[in-house]
Amino acid sequence: MSDTPDMQLQRSTGDDVQNDQDTLLELSVAGFNPEETARLIAARSRAQEGSLNEWTDDFKRLRFARWLYEQGRLES
Repeated sequence: MSDTPDMQLQRSTGDDVQNDQDTLLELSVAGFNPEETARLIAARSRAQEGSLNEWTDDFKRLRFARWLYEQGRLES
């Protein structure tokens, strides 16, 4: 897309309904069919809510602890 960062910022802080309408139009112009558009918008919503993240906080902590151990900064 050829949007400037200012236009992207304006869209992200504007009215959600207008944003969705703009997104629908942009995706339609880009060649996406209505089903694909709906899936993309739903995925964006899940990503913004944080629910697309597959790793739980506990898993992230365990990975960090493992990294510390592997770096020799944590003893068993």
